[in-house]
Amino acid sequence: MGFGDRLPFEVSRWIVPRLPTSMQRFGLCASWEDAERDSVGYESVPLSGLDESSYPEQEMSGNDLGVIAAFGVALAYLKDREHMGGAIRVVDFGGATGRYADLVSGAFPSMEFDWTVVETPRVVESMQPRTRRNLEFATDLALVLEEPADISFASAAINYVRSPVPTVNCLLKGSSLMILARLPLWPITKHEVAVQRTQRRPFEISYPTWFFSEEHFMQEIRDKADVLLDFICPEDKAYFAGHYDRYRGLVLANNNHRSANRQ
Repeated sequence: MGFGDRLPFEVSRWIVPRLPTSMQRFGLCASWEDAERDSVGYESVPLSGLDESSYPEQEMSGNDLGVIAAFGVALAYLKDREHMGGAIRVVDFGGATGRYADLVSGAFPSMEFDWTVVETPRVVESMQPRTRRNLEFATDLALVLEEPADISFASAAINYVRSPVPTVNCLLKGSSLMILARLPLWPITKHEVAVQRTQRRPFEISYPTWFFSEEHFMQEIRDKADVLLDFICPEDKAYFAGHYDRYRGLVLANNNHRSANRQ
């Protein structure tokens, strides 16, 4: 958590841009390859923290409430179109421990979910003990989406892959609805790459990330989907390219699926 994350938004948006460059969390890079080269320590981070103790019982965050609201909109959309027969199939891209499976199923106890987390081989191997009847882990997104999903979901994940737009297209094509959360949609003219510094002590950790041009990202999305909900993720704030803002979330309905269902 950065310094600005501990302050109210109206305070941090005034203070954070005035911090020295060395204290900023994000640094602009010319390319993803440059960002990978400039990142340190991330691949060596131990996975021992990816367990239940990573998420102690506590009040829901604003981001959690946003995800629950997003799933509420998605489930209402599916119900209105009589899609809901049996378990709701969710493909969770970058879902780590599958925490959101528990969060969402707890919020909608009358619903049954068939939840698949798509992660790196390293994470999937470490998560195998958590596999259960309604929660599975897999490494191949295309293979998982060979069986269409009701909802594809990605929270703080799309901006951390080398090719985010093809990944979004893959998720949307393979599902009736897509929920994106903790997404950096920025008032910039093009998608930009940065190095995100998440930790400096006791050892440094940093990794590549994207900041998306809101104008271009939404234009690309609207060609393929209807925006059912656009919401704020209040705990995710950043200063980048001269702008300090909160991250966003979207609930998107696949246009092709909608058209096919009308036939």
